[in-house]
Amino acid sequence: MQISKERLVVALILSADSPIIGAMKTQATNNNGFMARVVENNETRRILFLLEALGTLFDNNFDKGWFLNLLDKMSFPSSVLREIRQMLQLETLYERDIYTLDSGVTGLEEFIAFARRYLQPVLRDELGVSGFSQESPETTDQSSAVVKGFFIYAFPYNLDRLESFVRQLKPLVGNLQAEARQSNYNVYPVLRTASPPPSSR
Repeated sequence: MQISKERLVVALILSADSPIIGAMKTQATNNNGFMARVVENNETRRILFLLEALGTLFDNNFDKGWFLNLLDKMSFPSSVLREIRQMLQLETLYERDIYTLDSGVTGLEEFIAFARRYLQPVLRDELGVSGFSQESPETTDQSSAVVKGFFIYAFPYNLDRLESFVRQLKPLVGNLQAEARQSNYNVYPVLRTASPPPSSR
């Protein structure tokens, strides 16, 4: 006797006792053969809410051309930024996204630690808005200088907000990881080492 995919998924949902993943068992797929979505509940809704808040904060305050140039100058790994962006682009959660969430959270933790240790002490000089800047007043774009001045003023506060969101998100992602391990599904294809300190140029 053959059981249709639709009945299999329904049976998995009804029999699942997981508070978070529910239907996310190893072979559960939808009608198109794609990986099963994470069952919606308070925790998964909270994850998506935090991702939206993090995305807005990161896009508006850190993902800027001149700041990205500074990160590159200070040798912050572009691969970590890519992992952060991939996580912040998530709008729905599938089982395959657990690794993306884990990598993104780790990436944001590295970004925050890097920014506090290496960027914040030299931010005014590097962005050309201090008395020690090598840029002459004649060549400085005043509107850009105002924007950068506000950015520097708000930088510690925005880092604190970023860290607060990450601290709320991390245990929720940890719960998803624990459920994925129980389902014996491999969502960790690679391991990434921590980013190295910036090199002097």
